[in-house]
Amino acid sequence: MIELDFNFDHSDEAYEKLLNEWKERENNFVPKPKYSLLQPRQITLKHIIESNAIENVYDPGEVPKSIIAWEFLTRQPRLDGDVIKRVHREIMAGLVPAEHLGQWRPYSVNVKGSNEILSHPIVIAEQIADWTRFLNNRPEGLSPRAMHVWFERIHPFVDGNGRVGRMLMWYHEMRIGQWATLIEKSEEESYYQWFHNH
Repeated sequence: MIELDFNFDHSDEAYEKLLNEWKERENNFVPKPKYSLLQPRQITLKHIIESNAIENVYDPGEVPKSIIAWEFLTRQPRLDGDVIKRVHREIMAGLVPAEHLGQWRPYSVNVKGSNEILSHPIVIAEQIADWTRFLNNRPEGLSPRAMHVWFERIHPFVDGNGRVGRMLMWYHEMRIGQWATLIEKSEEESYYQWFHNH
């Protein structure tokens, strides 16, 4: 059973303390060739800041929310829809209306600048169940990049799919012993090519 009782004081002081802890760890970071669930901090502040920048989110106050989501995610031995919804709630708190926070999108959406056909809302829960089943049972069956593209094509949320999806990709990479992919804002164009090449 997945433990969902990960609580965090969402006060400004707690955010500041968490951010300072991560900065201190980053200053003392010694790269290791492989990571496991016992070594969850393979991502850096730069991963989060650049992931936010790809979505044009530059508010430093958004960084601690992603750290909290990551710390919650790395405590999960398996993914399921509830875990993914919780990650969305942590990352997107205050950015989407409450009725959409941590909820599968109830209507069809289009991705700006794309003719991509995304999953119909009626099948999102089923497709996420298929996606998590594949990832949990065959983590090395598809590359993290391919799994990320698959998640983004499901596009389960009204907003925040990119930030959540990249975090899930890092989780996948961590599970199979790979380094977390750092996608910088300056590489945004080549990142979006992933979706045309898969």
